[in-house]
Amino acid sequence: MRKTIGAFLIMAAVAAAALGFYKVSARPRSPEQVVLNSYEYLRRGNLGRLERCYTEQAWEVMARALPARGDRQGVENLKQYMNRLGQVKVTSTVVTGTTAEVEAIVRHDGVTEHEQFRLILVSGLWRID
Repeated sequence: MRKTIGAFLIMAAVAAAALGFYKVSARPRSPEQVVLNSYEYLRRGNLGRLERCYTEQAWEVMARALPARGDRQGVENLKQYMNRLGQVKVTSTVVTGTTAEVEAIVRHDGVTEHEQFRLILVSGLWRID
């Protein structure tokens, strides 16, 4: 019985991964994970974790468009906006040494947008640049 339950749980996890369900990785090991994590952190309004997805220079630019730390209403507005996002799906990744190009499809309010990200490897971690 335990083997059957264990096998079922493994099959369910594989099926969930195949269907595109995504769990945020605390320490992403791939450029794709960083891109997917960034959208999930935006959705949750977790600006601290979101900042870790970006290089310092890219974060300075990104932060200008985000609510200031401590601005609860701004964060709530951001979360409401991001909750209108549909599925985010990575369509291609090209890694060349310490750089990566990631393309993703983002559905928002019935419109499909193609997004491109450039990432670099910083101290062993991928960051959006």
